Formats: sequence, C-alpha cells, structure tokens
Amino acid sequence: MLSKKHLTNKLMYAPHAFLVLVCIFLSIYLFHDYMIQSPWLFLPFAGLVTGAAFGLLYLIHRAIRKTSDKKQGEEQKNGHPRTQRRKIPTEISS
Repeated sequence: MLSKKHLTNKLMYAPHAFLVLVCIFLSIYLFHDYMIQSPWLFLPFAGLVTGAAFGLLYLIHRAIRKTSDKKQGEEQKNGHPRTQRRKIPTEISS
C-alpha cells in the first residue's frame, strides 16, 4: 500500500508531467501544417518545444529540491528526528 509520503512525492511531479504533455501537444498544434507537408520539417520544431519543456521541468525540479533541502536543513537544526538524514559511511572498513 502507498504511504502518504510516497504518494505526496509522486503527486509533486504531476504538474511537471502535465507541463511536458501540454508543450508536446502545443507543438503538434502549432506545427501541424509542417507535419502534413513533411515530417522532417516537423521533427526539429517538435524537438525544440519538447526540449524546452524538459528544460523547464529540470529547472522546476531543481528549485523544488533546493527549497526542500533548505527546509530539511532548518528542521535538522531545530532537532526534528523524523527529518534527520542518516549519515552514510564514506569508507568501507575491511
């Protein structure tokens, strides 16, 4: 069964996926004349719009990660035990 945290993490990226789909359909709508004439003319335009959508997705994802890391750092300073990260050992002793 899905936990609340897992579901929240999945739903956090739903607007990004929607943004990518909107950009893909927008490119098809804007350049459908090119697509009918020659698919080879359509592909670069669709690639540009889709690339821009994924670029926006990356920027939004990075901004969300930075703000969540800042919040997590503040909560760790305040001593909330649930949000503290485990320390991963850097050296493996043999």
